Amino acid sequence: MAITALSDISGLVAEFQADSITFQDNDYPSTWDDSSGNGHTATCMAVKYKTNLKGTHAGLRFNGNNSVVIVPNHADFNPTNAISIVAMIRPNIGTTGGVLERQNTVVQYD
Repeated sequence: MAITALSDISGLVAEFQADSITFQDNDYPSTWDDSSGNGHTATCMAVKYKTNLKGTHAGLRFNGNNSVVIVPNHADFNPTNAISIVAMIRPNIGTTGGVLERQNTVVQYD
């Protein structure tokens, strides 16, 4: 079976698609619905929704200060085996900061 969407993946826990946010350009969404059907709605703080962030693709713009997207604390996010996280991230050149955080573990980009 060919995979044409992340939702085709067996065991998918959550899928957050920027194109699924129903806001206008430059709005600040407060939530982000989980497209996987598992109901893991994320909370957004200080992120700006952009309809054409990359070409015609929508995305969220983080301000580099206090913008975060928080997924709910749920057993689905406590894997006992391997986990894969896919994200399209474009950091500002020459800056450092956290990209993904879980408790006291932060993945850094350079």
